[in-house]
Amino acid sequence: MPELKKKDSLALIETRGAYLKSLTLAGKQVITPPIDGKPTHGGCAVLFPFANRVKGGLYVFAGKTFRLPTNEEGNAIHGLVLDTEWQIQSHTPSSISLSLRLEHRAYPTVLKTCLTYSLEQDHLDVGLSVINEGDSDGPLVVGFHPYFNVGKEWRLKHSSPLRRLNMVSHFPDGTFQDYDFNSLEEPWKLTFDDCFVGGGTLVLVGRDLKLSISRRNMEFFQLYNGVYALGSVALEPMTGAPDAYNNGIGLTVIRPGEKLSCGFTLSIV
Repeated sequence: MPELKKKDSLALIETRGAYLKSLTLAGKQVITPPIDGKPTHGGCAVLFPFANRVKGGLYVFAGKTFRLPTNEEGNAIHGLVLDTEWQIQSHTPSSISLSLRLEHRAYPTVLKTCLTYSLEQDHLDVGLSVINEGDSDGPLVVGFHPYFNVGKEWRLKHSSPLRRLNMVSHFPDGTFQDYDFNSLEEPWKLTFDDCFVGGGTLVLVGRDLKLSISRRNMEFFQLYNGVYALGSVALEPMTGAPDAYNNGIGLTVIRPGEKLSCGFTLSIV
């Protein structure tokens, strides 16, 4: 398993799914592996070419209907690359780049993506780029699914206004409402599986960990502290909303030859 190391910071990465299995920054355990081995129940999974759910696993794009693989709920979830081997393009003691070429019967074009993890003493930078190498347009949402080891009691701060997408059974209904975590003293007492947009720089505060999350071209995030969180919080940067393939909220249409870049930086505060 490839590892990155810088002083007392350490990241473990699996080539399957380009999965960040665990992360320690400045001696503090930031991301821990899942106890059940499922990549979306711990660690940090890469969600590509869609994040979160696609309702019924069905979407229509450019007049054609596509059927994605579905889970036990009957929806498509967390993209198409969780179990796919990525190729290592470069690897130094503190940085690794992995690439993947996505061709799938349920997707209308061919995408080439490159993902880079760069580790420093007090932060990890994650950068992803996508190029459409096919002959057709493609719908695209990129996401990441990190669980942060902030403990049972946590708070969330944001540097700019935030809106929550109103959801019905995990899917946005197209409406939004203002939301203010800055004035929410005990968010851990609430149960979240919600999508938000905006917020600027985010800061998660736990008893022994204070973590800044600075996003690039990833205005959306999903917040989850349900049954699989187990003393952590999943804060998932995304370029678009759940079911964006159908509702269009935050959806990128990537045309042949076009490139999308996005990412985020995790920093100890």
